[in-house]
Amino acid sequence: MKTSLIIAFVVVLTSCAQKEEIIVVADQKFEIPKIKVGSLDSSFKLMADTMSSASSMLVGRYGFDAEVDLTQNFGGARRSIYQYYTDSIRKMIYELPSDGFQIYVDYSQDIPVPIWNKETTLNCFPVFVVNETKHTKAFHGKDSYLFCTQEAKMKYNFYPVSHVPFDFCGHGHYLVPVLPQQYMLFLLPKYEGNMKTEMRITLQMNGILYRSKPFMGTVDSTQFLLSKFWYDDDEDQLSFGTISHYFNGAPPLKNRYTQSVYMVY
Repeated sequence: MKTSLIIAFVVVLTSCAQKEEIIVVADQKFEIPKIKVGSLDSSFKLMADTMSSASSMLVGRYGFDAEVDLTQNFGGARRSIYQYYTDSIRKMIYELPSDGFQIYVDYSQDIPVPIWNKETTLNCFPVFVVNETKHTKAFHGKDSYLFCTQEAKMKYNFYPVSHVPFDFCGHGHYLVPVLPQQYMLFLLPKYEGNMKTEMRITLQMNGILYRSKPFMGTVDSTQFLLSKFWYDDDEDQLSFGTISHYFNGAPPLKNRYTQSVYMVY
């Protein structure tokens, strides 16, 4: 498997200059792997009293048949995808499309992510960005996070309960080639809360918006609220640009600043 994937990648890169369409047969069906993790004894879930950043954490790139072991070196898998390419190969990668991925979520798994110190971990769940097509795709990220949000269902509609992280410098963006029968793995935090409801993930890559299928999860009703930080002194309503960039196009439950919101369950 590993040999065939490497050969396919070389064929794609060396052939892009001729603008030929390279097709690699992908006949293996993706199955969500059971991730090997360490102890959950000191793991905790996030408690939020307002909407906060999605806090996504990129783990790495894997083949469909690869073992995912996060018991020892959590950061090692992520560092392995940060490769230095020549300018010509980098240009070829940037010409790869980012469409055609499938998003799979497994909220049943508990993944402890070390934070602050090795004795404390954040309880997270895995999200898989899967290439089930027959073509190599480009995965877009920045530093160790992605442009994603978590949404939760309130009555009949989905609303964001987290927002895309703030991008202060504009550096650190990258594209990773994902071959057929490969996927990118990232983690999102689980929340403590007073609502068990349907949730879904939104992910934006190179102008393409992905949404996962709904899954059952837990949030707190206060996560539908935005702090006054989001509003200018002379404006009490979010702009279209803000909604598009930070909430992946989904208006918050209350698009205007308010001290309280009546929640309908």
